[in-house]
Amino acid sequence: MAPETKPASAPQEVTVLDLHDLPATDPARLGKTDRLVIYQADPAHRYAVRLPAETFTEDALRAAIRADLAQRAKWAGRKFTV
Repeated sequence: MAPETKPASAPQEVTVLDLHDLPATDPARLGKTDRLVIYQADPAHRYAVRLPAETFTEDALRAAIRADLAQRAKWAGRKFTV
């Protein structure tokens, strides 16, 4: 059974597990660097967000993680017939 997930609007504690600086993949940012952040939302779930290194701040990271979790919450638990 999967752990109970909180609504996307509820504050959620996450743990940053690792940071990596990588070449940007966006053609408009060729030659620049992105920061890939691996974070853990709960013991069973680890996710990643990618932000431009030149604008990376804790606030930007919080916003990116919040948006990532909200997007995942939209799809979690949906069932489809294909």
